[in-house]
Amino acid sequence: MTAWCADLEGIGTVFAGALPEIGQACRDPNDDHVITTAIGANAGIIVTGDKDLLALGQFQGVRIITTREFLSELTAV
Repeated sequence: MTAWCADLEGIGTVFAGALPEIGQACRDPNDDHVITTAIGANAGIIVTGDKDLLALGQFQGVRIITTREFLSELTAV
């Protein structure tokens, strides 16, 4: 797992910018920080297994999908 995380750091981007104010977006307000960070970082997709986030499907143009859906999209390309 550690090697995978190190690889991810090598190809990813660390977001340290200001976060937008979005109000309550999710039925579980403890998950709102995930959405806020995705919007602030201009992410296109949140990949998660969290049922509260998945129930949204998308928020302000950010798609919210399962790992299985994400992997299916990757292998289809």
